[in-house]
Amino acid sequence: MPHPDGLSAIILAGGLGTRLRSTVGDRPKVLAPVAERPFLDWLLAILAASGPVTEVVLSLGYGAEQVIAHLSHGSLPLPVRWVVEERPLGTAGGALLAARETRTPLALVLNGDTFLGLDIGAMARDHRTASPVATMAVVHQDNRDRYGGVDLDGDRVTALREKAPGLGSGLINAGAYMMARTVLVDRRVAPLSMETDLLPALISLGVAAHRVEGPFLDIGLPDTYAQATALLPRLVPRTSRALSSPLGAQASSLHPSPLHHRRSPGRPS
Repeated sequence: MPHPDGLSAIILAGGLGTRLRSTVGDRPKVLAPVAERPFLDWLLAILAASGPVTEVVLSLGYGAEQVIAHLSHGSLPLPVRWVVEERPLGTAGGALLAARETRTPLALVLNGDTFLGLDIGAMARDHRTASPVATMAVVHQDNRDRYGGVDLDGDRVTALREKAPGLGSGLINAGAYMMARTVLVDRRVAPLSMETDLLPALISLGVAAHRVEGPFLDIGLPDTYAQATALLPRLVPRTSRALSSPLGAQASSLHPSPLHHRRSPGRPS
């Protein structure tokens, strides 16, 4: 039963992570160690400190057993549930599946391999005020070749540009999306891309841009992963860091354990 207050965070963590395999081995990207903590611990700590987020649902695929085992070791700063893709569903398909486990009217969808200096409360206020179908976080990058681009008309997203050499500087999709739960659960779960399938459909209905000053850090490549190890401990406030435990440490003394719900759904319909 959806909870009338609060915000559900959906973390997309089902990717294969092949580009990072040479650096982190067979770990899923969301468990890549960053300054002695799995990247997932950093994300959960940040979400817990944000204020509006009241629960997290993980969309898992490759390495799901490793993630579930990690979550089971100690206490967590937020209630966490998960779904496991029986087949690769892509970024949008994973979000559609995970949305069925959320319990709030509003959802924030995040990439599990990206750190973004996002004020979640401000994004939620803007979204509720403007009432678009969805709100997309955008951030400026000096070189957009790896990410593609975003075209705006004022604060309205009009188009997404594909990755291509020579895009130059400008705004990119920062990989954080806010929308009503119904926008996701009313769609059939199927293998879909966020960038090429779901977002273009939503843009035609009205997607607002929420500008973020940064920082923006993608750990999906060995060079950017190395940057995360150096920068993330300095970027995340100490109050947030206190919520997560180092690799191998027991967290029970830090905070009480929330309820964990193990979900391994059947074949999506």
